[in-house]
Amino acid sequence: MAQWEGADRKTRGTKPKKPAQSMLIIPANTSATAVYQLLKENDEKGLIFETEGDTLANTFETDFGNFSDGFRKAFHHEPITYHRRTNDEDVNIDCPRLSTVLTGTPRQVIALIKDAENGLFSRFMFYRLESRLAWKDVFAAQDGMLLDEQFTQWGREYMDFYDCLLKENSMRFRLSAEQSKRFNAHFEQMQQRMYAVFKDDILASVRRLGLICFRIAMIISALRIKETGDLSQTFYYTDEDFDVALTIIDVLSVHTARIFGEMSQTDVEKADVFSKGIKRQKFLEALPAEFDRQDYIEVAKQTGTSPSTAEKWVRFLCSDSGPLEKVEHGRYRKKSK
Repeated sequence: MAQWEGADRKTRGTKPKKPAQSMLIIPANTSATAVYQLLKENDEKGLIFETEGDTLANTFETDFGNFSDGFRKAFHHEPITYHRRTNDEDVNIDCPRLSTVLTGTPRQVIALIKDAENGLFSRFMFYRLESRLAWKDVFAAQDGMLLDEQFTQWGREYMDFYDCLLKENSMRFRLSAEQSKRFNAHFEQMQQRMYAVFKDDILASVRRLGLICFRIAMIISALRIKETGDLSQTFYYTDEDFDVALTIIDVLSVHTARIFGEMSQTDVEKADVFSKGIKRQKFLEALPAEFDRQDYIEVAKQTGTSPSTAEKWVRFLCSDSGPLEKVEHGRYRKKSK
């Protein structure tokens, strides 16, 4: 541009076009249009990292910065369309790929996601870290590699691997027939268990955890290529990698349920319902695979539940969509995965 502006007007030719702004890391504190423009100009890919969840929550509170709808669409790679005033043009992002990592307190989660109804809650994976009364020796590893150096080393390693994958044609990841059966049975049981406690509002999270599970399994299988060197166009998950993905999801489902319950407790009208739901969930988890009345009364005592309430819960959990079933008179069992 400087050369063009300094050249002779008669011979300098067409004004140079401004190049795309390549920015993989997108700041959360920006306008919705700016976020979409950065996505568009970076091959429809972007990352958002914020150590304070309030940063994104405050952005969503503004008229110009609420890109929650685009956030939700990007989870499923659905097209995003926006209008750019500068050139009076409509811009389409055909396959947005946006990943976000946020840290913050439970209250910051509630500030970002007011409720679970608009679908934003179900598009996140949650992990709640409990504080411990322990002092960590921050000088224990002074002789080791600095963290910045370690992450730079890992970054170069995975960048080389990423470039290697880009050179290949598209890859397809598939479950075996047996894994497909296990997948469906696993999430059907999870859906029944979560519905019994939280009703309809939690179903979107359970179903998207199924999609997240498949994505995690894909990532693990892709990393496996580093060991095997196999660059086949179609990959079948190993049972080991598939089991790891299911185990991760089982942990995430527990944290999702807890955060969901905490969010719901901010609503006074629902607080009592969800408090009972969480207690019922703990009661269910404490039950053995097969049990009778004496067994569940004993579990009730351990979980601080009255016998009459335990009887009501067992009847409720034995409904058609519930996680329990009646084997014979006075005997029950948890439905198998």
